[in-house]
Amino acid sequence: LVMICRQRLSRQAFQASRGRIGSWRLPILAGKRPFCDDEWRRDLEARRAARSGASPVSDKVQQPASIDADGAAEGLREWQERVADEIGTRAEEMEVFAYPSSRVLPFITLAAVSCSAVATWWIYSAQSAIGQAESIGELDELVDRVLLRMKPFNLELGALLSGDLRLLVFPSLLRTESNNVCALNAFLMLVGGTLVERAYGPVRAVALLIGGGILGNVAVGAAGAVVSPGIPCSGTSGPVTAITVYCSIVHPMWSVWPGVPIPTYWLLAPWLASKLPQVRDAFYSLAFRPPPLEQQPVTDESTAPAHNWTFAVDQWRDKALSEVYAQVFRSALVVDGCTAMEERSWHAGSRSIDGLAARARQEEEAMLPAVAVWEERQPLDVSFIADIAAVF
Repeated sequence: LVMICRQRLSRQAFQASRGRIGSWRLPILAGKRPFCDDEWRRDLEARRAARSGASPVSDKVQQPASIDADGAAEGLREWQERVADEIGTRAEEMEVFAYPSSRVLPFITLAAVSCSAVATWWIYSAQSAIGQAESIGELDELVDRVLLRMKPFNLELGALLSGDLRLLVFPSLLRTESNNVCALNAFLMLVGGTLVERAYGPVRAVALLIGGGILGNVAVGAAGAVVSPGIPCSGTSGPVTAITVYCSIVHPMWSVWPGVPIPTYWLLAPWLASKLPQVRDAFYSLAFRPPPLEQQPVTDESTAPAHNWTFAVDQWRDKALSEVYAQVFRSALVVDGCTAMEERSWHAGSRSIDGLAARARQEEEAMLPAVAVWEERQPLDVSFIADIAAVF
């Protein structure tokens, strides 16, 4: 693949320098006079004339039917060398596989990747600790700790306008995607940030990272207030998009790493592959919204059964979408914690914690009507808006 890439780029450089379109081939000696252009033929005749002491043959003079094989081979060799020099010169002008000469350690890029890794570990470690609870009270405390830690990373326009400036940067540090997408984002930020920092210094790298994050988070907050009011958004990737798109557009033919013959514009392929599913899911949720659930008004709350599904759904339907989201998220954490605690007790061969099954059943009964209303309203995931804003 690398050889094909190098041949294709060299061919493009030669065509651009010669003003030709299409493929090109070197002259081939196959028992008859090879085809050559006028410039090469004039150079060959000039060299022959210099060796024999005669004057060069004019362009108007008809060429002999055969030529000296040694002279043709030497001329062909020199022509190939000249073409190789021209290709090299043109490749240097096009900056094919170029890379900054500086080899300084990219402190800003490494700091950004490290901060993102620490923030993600901080949240996921708190979520993993829920399953290690020893009692129902400890379970509730661990769930509250997770919700408290998530607060600086939950992007919402109302909190942003109230003066919480952390939301301009922090939501871009937390990674909520799958493991392979998180690794891809770290790779793109490391490669692109290192290239920018070595070529232009740390100031431009900081401007791209922070500027892309702020623009993306403001755009997501504004779009969320219109499309999904009250629903926090976290895990935006504006800095990754800003760095990747900048390297791919400003220096498309540069190498992604010293000595690696892969152009930077190839980084757009994995970046697009990770972003297109988000856009697809957003349009899918717009085009295929489920029909609303049947509403049966209940006049007297005291006469409704304790587990009346319709009554429970109607109660959640009257609440704000932010309250529905909070209930679904908290109940999901509690149910997952109860399940993990039950499995841990079963593997250890110990007795199950008192009231654990009842608590899990209670949370499921509270969560299912809220989930039904959530799926009915089906709010959009607008995190991809940050990538669109960071591109511009």
